[in-house]
Amino acid sequence: MKFSIVIPVYNKQDFLGSCFASLEAQTCHDFEVVLVDDGSTDKSSVMCDEFAKKSGLPVTVIHKQNEGLMCARRDGIHAAKGEYIIHHDADDDLRNICVESLAKRLSETGADVIWFCFSMQPDYSDRVGAVDAADEFPTIGIREARMLICKGGYNAIDTKVARRELLQALEVYDLYPEVMIGEDLLQSANLYSESVTTEYVSDSLCFYNQNEQSSTRNY
Repeated sequence: MKFSIVIPVYNKQDFLGSCFASLEAQTCHDFEVVLVDDGSTDKSSVMCDEFAKKSGLPVTVIHKQNEGLMCARRDGIHAAKGEYIIHHDADDDLRNICVESLAKRLSETGADVIWFCFSMQPDYSDRVGAVDAADEFPTIGIREARMLICKGGYNAIDTKVARRELLQALEVYDLYPEVMIGEDLLQSANLYSESVTTEYVSDSLCFYNQNEQSSTRNY
């Protein structure tokens, strides 16, 4: 299996329907879904179980005591079986060509990490996180990658696809389990603790749903 899409879930009942629909609409199905229900108190837990039961996709649901976003991602990563991991937020949607576009780029390059753009428009008409508007992204070293990430705009972990073993080796999940601000930066920057090859997809492949209940504001 090429991809595992890891989705932490905490009280997202109003958004899960759209999120799940975007998974089932993918034009390439070479992926599994790992849902980590982090102690939700609304209907999210039931919705996750129902999706796993009814969906034609391979879905794993983990129910656990609430420990926060970092621990939820850690548990999802360790349960994942795919060669690469796509992080995704439960209140956002994946563009229907997301998995297909990433699979194509990986087959062309064999990269360890791929960066892609996201959109704040439901029609994917803008590209947030475009790297100098370039269509090609050269392989970069540790320092260059960290500098781009630390400048902001490139630090989101859910706009990066990484080899599973790279993410499983990250110590930040156990060292900083309670971090709620800047956790994307911790994960993204530490992907480059070793030299990895990085490529770039210039398309917007994820819709970032700006709302008061977003994972960034209220996980």
